[in-house]
Amino acid sequence: MEANFDGKKLREVRKSRDLSQVSLASQAGSSDHYIRDLETGRKSNPSAQVVCKISYILGVSMDTFMRIEREEGDMVFK
Repeated sequence: MEANFDGKKLREVRKSRDLSQVSLASQAGSSDHYIRDLETGRKSNPSAQVVCKISYILGVSMDTFMRIEREEGDMVFK
């Protein structure tokens, strides 16, 4: 199983909250360039701490921004 950060989802949620990249970055203690890079896919592996801060600011769970891709042979637990 592979989990990847979904920058498009970040952009979608941020815009739905009517929040600019600059404002989100400021609140998250980051730069607007970093937020832009996350949204465009230039950066795709943010730390859990960054994802946690962004999720809290936007009012969503961290897994909102994760794209889970199953691979052949993955075990599924119920």
